[in-house]
Amino acid sequence: MASKRSSGRRSQPQEIILKVSCGVCGVEVPDKHPLCEKCREIPEYRDELNRRIAKAQEILFSSYRRQESEKLDVSTRPITWRYQADENRWEHEAYWGHASIRISILSIAWCPWIHSYDGESQQGPICGELTEAMDWAEEQIAVLEKSIPPPAEEEEDEEDIEPTVPPAHIAEFWASVPATYRVVIDLDYRSLGPELLTLSTGKTLRVGDRFPSPETVLKELQLPPSEVTIEQLIGEHHSWFRITSRVTYYQEAAAFVQAQQLWERTTILDRHRAGAVRRARYGVAEVETNYCVWIGGCEDPQDRWPRPQDRSEHLAFLARRDTLLTTMNVDGFRRFLHVKRSDRLFNETRILRMMHEARLESLSMSSEARAESEAWLSANPSSQPEPRTRPKRR
Repeated sequence: MASKRSSGRRSQPQEIILKVSCGVCGVEVPDKHPLCEKCREIPEYRDELNRRIAKAQEILFSSYRRQESEKLDVSTRPITWRYQADENRWEHEAYWGHASIRISILSIAWCPWIHSYDGESQQGPICGELTEAMDWAEEQIAVLEKSIPPPAEEEEDEEDIEPTVPPAHIAEFWASVPATYRVVIDLDYRSLGPELLTLSTGKTLRVGDRFPSPETVLKELQLPPSEVTIEQLIGEHHSWFRITSRVTYYQEAAAFVQAQQLWERTTILDRHRAGAVRRARYGVAEVETNYCVWIGGCEDPQDRWPRPQDRSEHLAFLARRDTLLTTMNVDGFRRFLHVKRSDRLFNETRILRMMHEARLESLSMSSEARAESEAWLSANPSSQPEPRTRPKRR
């Protein structure tokens, strides 16, 4: 018996239609766009959509770029590259500065940079391949190393250098300088937490520690700004605050009395018991020499203040410094600061700037030396803040 034959016609596949709804109002979107035409006109919805799309693209490209880094063999390249896996970045350190290769915005491409220790930075082209970025950086490094010779061999240890002997007139100046006095209070505050910087990519970097502002500190200690000044001696991301009386006293005994009264008026002991202040001390400072005599304070056994200098040690320090400033002995001043010649942050230009600025602060410098330093600083302006060069206050 013959079987029935099929009609011979195949059924046509049915078209699968995906219905996409607007992510805001739920209206069906015919063009499969995440937002309907009406919601696209609302800035906050449009901006949020763009942000999410950009984030998705960044995740996609970042994964690809990370795989590119992990597979790359740099053992045969002419210079040594170090991979920072946490940030997917490549680094090369050298005596002249450093080179870096990092992913660009949204992780789409690689961007090489050259940073020299004289403050110059050069951005390379946007590169689609990691090897292309490394090729460009290595070419620039080869040119740079021809123009900047490597540093000389490290000088002998400081112990092997004959100590600087101040001339008699400088030593006598600091020994006989008349003194006036101000009340000082030093505070070592605890950090309020890390200071974070958010980049355009959404990543955060730690740039230091957060501390209360000087104005907040005075308010907490119940000290009026009309009577005292306050500064962070090392910078806004450091814990060391110094409070100084606005009044200058001509008698040391009167300054000691005022220092005791000012200390007793503050709430420093309460702040120390609460843990906000790690340690504090108060005393009297000579205005002309910055030498401090400490009366007392509060501190924990594991956070003691360093041993104070006696006045003869401090004056000898000033005399040695000014001897080097008078002769503009750069190498001697570098050793005086305990800075090695190989220290990349302290090149000769920076040491010279520190010396000229210290000359203007020193009372023992002649008018000719001051004029010379003013002329040098005027002819060599700096865009970067320099380290403090005034005598250490103990």
